[in-house]
Amino acid sequence: MGKLAPALTALGLAAALSACGSEAAPAPAPTPSVAASPTPSPTPTASPTLAPPVMPEAANAHTEAGAVAFTRYVVDLVNYSFRTLDPRPLERLATKYCKNCRGGTDGVKEIAAQRGAVSGGLWTVKSLQPSRLNVPGDPIAVTFTFDAAPEMVTYPGGKTDRYTGGAARDRLVLTPTSSGWQIADWTVLP
Repeated sequence: MGKLAPALTALGLAAALSACGSEAAPAPAPTPSVAASPTPSPTPTASPTLAPPVMPEAANAHTEAGAVAFTRYVVDLVNYSFRTLDPRPLERLATKYCKNCRGGTDGVKEIAAQRGAVSGGLWTVKSLQPSRLNVPGDPIAVTFTFDAAPEMVTYPGGKTDRYTGGAARDRLVLTPTSSGWQIADWTVLP
């Protein structure tokens, strides 16, 4: 599962995303990277009153900049899922064809069903690189790098899983919708 597995296993995304079970998207054409300001990780304690992040207006634009803003929003929702074990906002962003997305959100549900608690594991985006894909529907792929903080999952009865975290690189293939974007594919890159 590579460097990404420790940071994602608790969220349930590692098994799903590293499987790369969805159809392969065409390789994106190279474009310059967009430097990302490191986003400070929020406090990793769960809060039942924590509201999901609000999608920024810029994420609605069907442009490369809009796709980058949407990808940042997706990462915010991954962090929200770590903190609250509520994958519903993230689920709503994925097409029914994104098997890796569904596997990941199902993993979050499983941790919640087992009354587990996640500490740490939050992602900090380091860079984003959008590129248009020359296929029908005008999708945009966004390759992004991030650091995942060390993580601990604690279950009732004392079982604890620990993960070291680390640097990772993923790619989202986004398809335009009337309200912004949807995730058509999520791939863990080497």
